Amino acid sequence: MCLLFCSPHDYVFFHMELVMSNIEYLRQQLEYAEEQLMIADDMYTKVTWGNRCDALESALVDAEAA
Repeated sequence: MCLLFCSPHDYVFFHMELVMSNIEYLRQQLEYAEEQLMIADDMYTKVTWGNRCDALESALVDAEAA
């Protein structure tokens, strides 16, 4: 992590590393939510996991565009 005396290059690298880890986290969460949606056995659970998948897909698109 950068302290007071880091270069702009170091800051950009740290920011990109943070963004990539966020994207990877969102992908993992989306994969889990899709698995849960597939095994859901009642309508309430399907709707809940479907909404979660939609939210994660939107967050992933936003994160990749940043």
